[in-house]
Amino acid sequence: MSTTTKPSVAKQVARLLPKMRWFRGKARRIQRIDVIDHVPFSSRDADLALVLAGVAYADGAAETYALYLREVEGKLVDGGGQPELAESLRTAFSGGQSLAGANGTVVVECAPEAQRDLTPSADPLAARPLGAEQSNTSIVFGDQYVLKLYRVVEPGACPELEMTRFLTGKGFAHSPHVHGCLVYRPEVGPETTLGVLQGFIRGATDGWTQALESVDRALRQAQPANDYEEAARLLGLRTAELHLALGSDSSDPAFAPEPFGEAGTLDLAASFTHTALKTLQLLEDRMSKLKGATRKLAQKVLDAREPILERMGSIGSTPLVSSRIRCHGDYHLGQVLRSGADFFITDFEGEVARPAAERRRKSSPFRDAAGMLRSFHYASRAPLLGLRSGSRERKSLEPAARAWCEAASEAFLRAYLAAVKDAPFLPRDLVEQERLLKAHVLEKALYEVAYELGSRPKWLWIPLEGVLESL
Repeated sequence: MSTTTKPSVAKQVARLLPKMRWFRGKARRIQRIDVIDHVPFSSRDADLALVLAGVAYADGAAETYALYLREVEGKLVDGGGQPELAESLRTAFSGGQSLAGANGTVVVECAPEAQRDLTPSADPLAARPLGAEQSNTSIVFGDQYVLKLYRVVEPGACPELEMTRFLTGKGFAHSPHVHGCLVYRPEVGPETTLGVLQGFIRGATDGWTQALESVDRALRQAQPANDYEEAARLLGLRTAELHLALGSDSSDPAFAPEPFGEAGTLDLAASFTHTALKTLQLLEDRMSKLKGATRKLAQKVLDAREPILERMGSIGSTPLVSSRIRCHGDYHLGQVLRSGADFFITDFEGEVARPAAERRRKSSPFRDAAGMLRSFHYASRAPLLGLRSGSRERKSLEPAARAWCEAASEAFLRAYLAAVKDAPFLPRDLVEQERLLKAHVLEKALYEVAYELGSRPKWLWIPLEGVLESL
């Protein structure tokens, strides 16, 4: 299966790629798909290979995808979820192999302890794919390590690898430590990170599932359940510790805190305003497709255009007296794991629809705090999705849902603010704190409106409600 000997590979990849669940360009018009390189993954299983494919669109930036393919009866099929790929990668990491392609080399970097653990022995670590994911493929080695393989890849610094290496170096105990990575080094140009090897959190439940279980108990009792407040408090503390670690090194240019100043404040206001204008225009364009209660909420949001834009723009009226730091960037309940009595923070890619350079930008940590507050709102409303708006059953449950969200949000914020009270990234002035946090919450809700319009229209009422409540 060589691109130099079989031109049909490019044609097969062009047919296969758009069908993949993790392909992001389904709604865009594809101009061309090219095979950038082909890298066989093992001598034992020569029909398994990495194929890097570049996708050019009629509008917007091109994308590069990493496919792990097998040749079966002359046809290429996706091998990303197959045990053969998992075993081949375990072998590559245990041997620190370099794998040659037509136009570059795949290089494995692995810490000595992980290399020893992954080496075949009398009791080797079993390798297995870890279920289906939306945008990546993960492989677990013996419930000790997990390798996250990126499907959309980009040359240059990888936000997640950069973040996990930094946190590992700082001894941050509440995120998985990084043990290695898989990179592609072309003959010309910067390297591309293909995957990150991290510690595996055993027996963990994602934070979203835990929160939904608590909401369900609250709704069954038709009163606020207090069993989640301690979890929210602990999550606020761990979030604060994350931000304190990320803002702790003034010698590293990629992580050194930077004052907002006048220019940074104006940039933030411009970014908020851009999100608001883009979302409001998209909502107006889609109004004809909305119905019932969702349409009424959407109209209320459109009618609130002026106060929305005023809130977004007013953040730039006075320079912020606080610092920007590297943040998680896509922080919500689905990005934390509950293991035993504690939380672990995962998935430091940021919002994958944004370019890597944008995801590496420093921001107020209130961006992460706002993301978690919006996630509490989503969790409290998700059980109401199947109930008709205005129905007796839904009306009877809504007070308990609101009370759960308010209690979780307050417990989270109190713990967070108490832990970061002396940090330079926290505004000293309480008015500035409130103004900055509220602006981030509104911006996040507007971003969610745009997302749900394109992905999950049945969920759209939740962020619409969030926009109105934040005002």
